[in-house]
Amino acid sequence: MLDLPPQHFECMYSQISQETNLNAMMIAPSFSEAQILTFAELVLQEFSHGVTWSDIPSLVVNTVTLFQKTFGSIDFEQVMASVISKAVDLSNSFHLSNPFANSIFKRLSHALLTFVCAEASQDPALAALPKEDLNLANLSQLASALIDDIAPGMPPTSDQLRQYAVDLQTVFNDGFQAADVVHLVLECHQFVSSVSDLSSQDQRACIIEIIDDFIDITDIPYVPDFLVDPLFKLAVPSLVDFVLDREAKMTAMG
Repeated sequence: MLDLPPQHFECMYSQISQETNLNAMMIAPSFSEAQILTFAELVLQEFSHGVTWSDIPSLVVNTVTLFQKTFGSIDFEQVMASVISKAVDLSNSFHLSNPFANSIFKRLSHALLTFVCAEASQDPALAALPKEDLNLANLSQLASALIDDIAPGMPPTSDQLRQYAVDLQTVFNDGFQAADVVHLVLECHQFVSSVSDLSSQDQRACIIEIIDDFIDITDIPYVPDFLVDPLFKLAVPSLVDFVLDREAKMTAMG
């Protein structure tokens, strides 16, 4: 988790207590628009530069951490999603001034929020489970065959990475959606982790190249590629960094 300093949250807690009926909310969680606005404004204090596409993981994790430290619980996923959406709207970021970009940003943030909440629920395995509508039956076989073709001690070639991007298309039975990006990053990480002797930097580069290829060859229903593809590609590097950081921490913890 990307924790902020404890004193920062003590200050936030004091401000929240003054502006909301905190005790009542903890007994019977119910958040008014004014309270959601308060939380959104607090979250935005960490983004003096404005919110950009690379800020999605920080925006999500900071929101979860704020709720966790304020209420001792993260059983507020829908409320946190509303706080994130409000924060995005309040940011007045040039990067999100287009309503379409604004909507995609929120959907990606909400998808990552679901993942982070599942992981923080003290059941880490839950976060790694694929969606029920993902078709993973033959992906592992395709990936294994592809890994066998990679020269020992060498990174995958661009053609091999592109082939895995093609194989990934078979996973999404209902078509690829914005909410699927987190699962896409996880599947790509699992694949590159199976390639021997890849540094973390090489893994990162391979995952980003696979996803860029995947985005180029995959259509999202009802959405023009020329609008959505560049937005996804802006968000991908920070999501990849988030997953790699998470995996490194899990490995260090044993």
